[in-house]
Amino acid sequence: MQHAAAICQLDPAAIRHVEPSATPPGDASTANPTARDAVPNTFSLVRDRAQQTTKSTVCRRAQNRDEFRRAARFMVAAGYHPKANGTTLAIANDLSRRLDDATGLAMYCRDLIVERLGIDKSTVKRHMGYLRELGLLVLVSEGSRLNSRRLRGLPGYSGTAAVYGAVIPSAWDHALGHRIKGTGYGARLVGITEAGRQRIIQAAAVDNPVDDTGRAPQSVVVTHDVPADVVSADVKATRRAPANSSSPRKTIQGRKVTAGMFAAADKLAKWLRPLHNWTQRASIQELSWVLLDPVAAGWSEERINSWLRLIAPGIAVQIGWRPDRPHAYIARQLAKEAEAQAYDEELQAGEARRTAPNDAFLQAAQSIRGQDPGVELPALDGLEDLDAESLKSLRLDAWWAYKAGDTELVMYAYENLGPFQAERMYGADLVRRCLGLTFADGIRVLA
Repeated sequence: MQHAAAICQLDPAAIRHVEPSATPPGDASTANPTARDAVPNTFSLVRDRAQQTTKSTVCRRAQNRDEFRRAARFMVAAGYHPKANGTTLAIANDLSRRLDDATGLAMYCRDLIVERLGIDKSTVKRHMGYLRELGLLVLVSEGSRLNSRRLRGLPGYSGTAAVYGAVIPSAWDHALGHRIKGTGYGARLVGITEAGRQRIIQAAAVDNPVDDTGRAPQSVVVTHDVPADVVSADVKATRRAPANSSSPRKTIQGRKVTAGMFAAADKLAKWLRPLHNWTQRASIQELSWVLLDPVAAGWSEERINSWLRLIAPGIAVQIGWRPDRPHAYIARQLAKEAEAQAYDEELQAGEARRTAPNDAFLQAAQSIRGQDPGVELPALDGLEDLDAESLKSLRLDAWWAYKAGDTELVMYAYENLGPFQAERMYGADLVRRCLGLTFADGIRVLA
């Protein structure tokens, strides 16, 4: 339920001041319809490009991608920029997927944003400018035409992407009552002010009204953006208690989770994560969650380590490719392992149930052998033996299956015939799309 006093619904009109936007000349996009009249305060748009760098910015570095997303939602909804809208938020969310919580940096990857959001390059460029003017992004390094694949010893060409740093504007800290130590990009969140404490109390009062039925009141659990180990003004931020559930939590493959399994998987994730570069985008919690099934199956540490090297995306999928969500990729591989194991067990069970054919079956088989076998169809040696109409029909079926979320046709050719033959059969574009759907975001992992 939403409440007017909730922290996430602060009235932007009471805490902001908007100066004229420094948008690029000729930008005719529609102004933000939610923008309100300016109210005096300390925030103004960062119009000078010289102040949109890590060395000169007055904004602090974002603690993590979640804080960056919430700050972006607040700044856009508050109407600080007259042209920022839902497209601006969509681009910010896409950038946050590549944001490294440890460094606060994210690669631009403009072409990837264009493909995912279905907008043109000029629109992406404009809204990236809006994010910089809102004090949400700073430039760390410019992109270039330098071949990044050659630097890594890989074939092909890929330009060097620009790198941006996610930052938090002062308006967000002021709205939530954050206490900040230091200035500029290196400033840190160290606590909350008295105003922030009052907002927490008001929000808790609205979310937990007084009970006049004579029953004991519920305990109040307050969440906030302050780290759990920070105490300020006699208020300590705590984590919300998990909801009671009648059913025990289970792993991806349906196993019951125990405390011992959690401890073993967490220890294993901390040991394995530095050894496999492609897992760096996953947190320890995400990685330990998908490792619960191998731990429960009794796999040794050496076996899990070897298995992760075997399924490495640079070997199993494409050289140089890394998934945005490594834990989802691992979960997909675990699901394939489980499917293969279930298939083998089914074959073994069928083999055990097999019986010798009876006399009636043998007589029927003998009579069939004596019949005319019919016209023998020629075997196809390769794609060259397919006519244009058959190849077109094959690709059309694969495209319709992809649009319905089914990548089995393309992935079967990719895994059994190899990438080259799969691209010849279905086209490089469809193969690339199916790889992205299968390995990037095709599985939800509860962690």
